[in-house]
Amino acid sequence: MKAPAPPGAPDDGKRWGLLTMAQGRMIRLVAAAFFIFSFSWLGGCIHPCLALAEEICECEESESEIEACKRRARNIFDQAPAEETGEAKEECARLLETCDCTFIATEEGKRACGIAR
Repeated sequence: MKAPAPPGAPDDGKRWGLLTMAQGRMIRLVAAAFFIFSFSWLGGCIHPCLALAEEICECEESESEIEACKRRARNIFDQAPAEETGEAKEECARLLETCDCTFIATEEGKRACGIAR
């Protein structure tokens, strides 16, 4: 089933909500930046920055791409220094509440997920 085009986007028949290679690279850079500044497993709960990265991965087109994206995010997170700032953790938690694949192709959607330039 084709996802609807975001408001204001041309309905050219292409599926919206998928990540381009450039957006995928941007996600990895943002995730790496968040993970460098925030790392911690809290009582078995998933860290908000890892949860955000995994939420963004859900925007990939296929199950195999989703799983590969999540694996990369976990690897980055696992290799990050064991430093955490409350500010980075709070920012990830805030973005996690607003991030939605439906509009990730729009600038507003990218900002909501923390991947806007």
